[in-house]
Amino acid sequence: MAGTKRSKIKKNDQVVIIAGRDKGKRGRVLEVAPITGKIKVEGAGVIERHQRANPQSNRGGGIIEKEAFINISNVQLIDPAIGQADSCQNIKLKVTVRKFASPPAADIRWRSENGKE
Repeated sequence: MAGTKRSKIKKNDQVVIIAGRDKGKRGRVLEVAPITGKIKVEGAGVIERHQRANPQSNRGGGIIEKEAFINISNVQLIDPAIGQADSCQNIKLKVTVRKFASPPAADIRWRSENGKE
């Protein structure tokens, strides 16, 4: 199928890595490649690149560290309301907030009036 794939994870989202050598690290998404299904996370998947000097672009040579792409299935979104990882990546933020946050006051009032709580 032609076209681009959709991703729930966007640039500048907070994520936690759930698999791989950086498991447990949290970071901000720097770049998303939805066609390949990969993302770059700040401070995770760091590789060493042997860079040749290029006088034309005024760049020195040496060994530099930079973030590599990691698979999008190896990360989970962090819910901004409570700061915890979301248990399912395929639900919308509105459902996530409702799932983690306390129920609204009207809902509590209704339950207490009907003797549910």
